[in-house]
Amino acid sequence: MAVIVSVAAWAQSADRLSRHFSEVQSIKAQFSQVLTDEDGLILEEANGEMWLQRPGRFRWDYTAPYQQQIGSDGKTMWMYDNELEQITLRPVAEGLGRTPAVLLSGEGDLFDQFNVTETGMAGGLEWLSLAPKEQDTDFKVIRLGFNGDALMAMELTDSLDQVTSIKFSGMQSNAKIKRDIFKLNIPKGTEVVGERG
Repeated sequence: MAVIVSVAAWAQSADRLSRHFSEVQSIKAQFSQVLTDEDGLILEEANGEMWLQRPGRFRWDYTAPYQQQIGSDGKTMWMYDNELEQITLRPVAEGLGRTPAVLLSGEGDLFDQFNVTETGMAGGLEWLSLAPKEQDTDFKVIRLGFNGDALMAMELTDSLDQVTSIKFSGMQSNAKIKRDIFKLNIPKGTEVVGERG
């Protein structure tokens, strides 16, 4: 009986994940992010706004306590540090495969890249756990928290057992987003590291 239940739970999880990534083509939301160490002590807190357009385009603008932008136009991934006046570029083909951005951007087949398991209810959300099939990744486990089919939270555990918890608010699924949001703009006087895709 337990095997039947677990298979049914996995099928439901797979269905929810598939629906989310097939039916939701764009997202606009605010986010709050907390980084904790292996003992649960807070190392860093940040918040900002994010936009996503599948496949392959996304932008995360961190507004507090520092200003930083991480984005992709589908070909080039960039990270801009406002304080350092530095932007790091790398081709999406090199940059996305080893990060959780592959999840949200809709690039590739999730079930080819992750082992998906249902981990139950917590904090009013239904959680799925995704473990990368490849060893050479930035994160050991990625957890996704859903309210129905809406993605409301992510938890990313890295190789040092540090956990990045992200909560979304003001979520707008299939929002109309101007294409310019995902355009790479390099401010004058900015140091450029790496190259475009």
